[in-house]
Amino acid sequence: MSTGKRLGGKEAAAKGRFLNHLNFGYAKHIKVREKPSEDALEQMQRTNISKEVIDRYCNGIEFDCMSCMVHAICMKNLNGGLEIYSDIYCQSPVTFGKKGLTFIKRKPKKDVQDSHLLLFADYIDFLAYESLHGQIFKEIPEWSDVLILNQVTNLNAWMEAIGNEDYDHIYLLLPLSTAGRTLSKTIEELYKSSTRNCSNIYSCFPRLTDFARHKDTMLNASKIKL
Repeated sequence: MSTGKRLGGKEAAAKGRFLNHLNFGYAKHIKVREKPSEDALEQMQRTNISKEVIDRYCNGIEFDCMSCMVHAICMKNLNGGLEIYSDIYCQSPVTFGKKGLTFIKRKPKKDVQDSHLLLFADYIDFLAYESLHGQIFKEIPEWSDVLILNQVTNLNAWMEAIGNEDYDHIYLLLPLSTAGRTLSKTIEELYKSSTRNCSNIYSCFPRLTDFARHKDTMLNASKIKL
């Protein structure tokens, strides 16, 4: 039986300074749901990631942690681990179980020859991209495959995940941290003309997720093109 105190989105936000320091290593009574709870969705509102996108790609998860009942979203990785995120409870996704990549294989339109791959550091940036696609990333095919690193930096693991696919176009949407810039440069050197670094879109922010939070201000300020 769950004994943690249930905190709704507004109450959790008020206690955010404390909750950001929850140690998920103490999580217990973990339950994965087919869809995120209303509390989990409420916590995600300030990210400007659409509810429809979250519902399409994410499960819900709830668990007791340090006397709090946590409601969050999650996505599975290829090794069966769960990538957990709440905009209040953690600053970036936390892995429950085994770490691993997330790969989404999509079916291209009929008679399309070129293959496309989107590369993200974590799935929150991917969700932000999906929410922004109709406004900003229209030139990138909506059926592009998706590879999410989830802190996995081994190139061999990436190759194993995508199989023998030799992509004609690789779109980099990595953070503008030192590690993200280094990784982007490495991939650009490896794949040369097939890569396209999209970080110019969110160059005023650390990562795409932060751009999404301020998208209305940014889109009103200027017309952004890929």
